[in-house]
Amino acid sequence: MESLGYRILRLREDPLKPLPNAHNILCNADYYRKEAGIKTVVDDALRYIAAEFGISNKDTKAYLARDGLANAELAESLIANNGERQLALPI
Repeated sequence: MESLGYRILRLREDPLKPLPNAHNILCNADYYRKEAGIKTVVDDALRYIAAEFGISNKDTKAYLARDGLANAELAESLIANNGERQLALPI
């Protein structure tokens, strides 16, 4: 990915260690699941991207201002189905 010019950002659950050659965000999964919610994970990642890579736009700011996830139903489904967290992305 890096050889193609992409930057890699990894969300890792604490106590997993950061991976080399990537920007890592370590998070406490229990905190996000029970107290803060998945929206906070997304918000934290967007803020990290804006600060670390200088990438931010009106869509990012609008998403951060939202009260909830853009697709809460999909997020809940992925969280509930721990073994199947893969998304099919359109090509």
